Order: sequence, then structure tokens, then C-alpha cells
Amino acid sequence: MSLRPRFAEAILDGTKTIELRRTRVSAPPGTKLVLYASAPTMAVVGIATLIGIEIASPGKSGDATAAVSA
Repeated sequence: MSLRPRFAEAILDGTKTIELRRTRVSAPPGTKLVLYASAPTMAVVGIATLIGIEIASPGKSGDATAAVSA
């Protein structure tokens, strides 16, 4: 999964627990995801485990982040 370096680091250190994507991820929960940090790092920086997928319309995606930040 390609991410900006700051988001990849946040996922790895546990401060970011939700990743919003425009395209659907077609992997089952438990799948290992390779995290690639884009420029300027341009390297694989770690591996994360997919816990789950929720599909929402663009207007509803804020509900997921609000629930986690509360």
C-alpha cells in the first residue's frame, strides 16, 4: 500500500488506525499489507495487518474517523 511517509510512520507507530482509500481494498481481514512510503523516502517501510474494511459513501466517511477520535 503506497502512502505518504508521514502517514506510513503514523500507522507503524500506532497513532493512525484508520486509512481512507478511494479505491476498494479487495483483501480479507488478517492480510499482511506492505507499507511503501512515497517520495522522498521511496522505500518499503513496514508491514501492517488489515483488521477490517468498512465501505462508506464519501459523505459518510467522516463518521468513522469521528467515532475513533471520540
